[in-house]
Amino acid sequence: MAARKESALDLALGIAVVIATFAGPVLAVWVTRHIDNMRRVKERRLDIFRSLMATRRAPLAPDKVRALNLIEIDFYGIQPVSDAHREVMRHINTAPPLPVGFDGFPLFGVMGPHA
Repeated sequence: MAARKESALDLALGIAVVIATFAGPVLAVWVTRHIDNMRRVKERRLDIFRSLMATRRAPLAPDKVRALNLIEIDFYGIQPVSDAHREVMRHINTAPPLPVGFDGFPLFGVMGPHA
């Protein structure tokens, strides 16, 4: 009877060793890839932040436009960032008010007879 219990225990231990032998490296690779993926996401977000900070005084700098366009992709699902981005884009896309007394396009009227 004791021999059967030892045999069953040896079998269970053998199966556990085989599973650990195959599952251990697979799990290690999965964890490493997950950590690398999180690191890449953080680096992309930090790159966007740096671009926006570096170009905050240059409204139409190519790096700023690129960073503003990437916010929707790299910050997807982060509601406070999406709300702030929407507000910034609304501000950027709002036309400035015309000066008081501006009556359309007087330049065209003056240029027309001379064209």
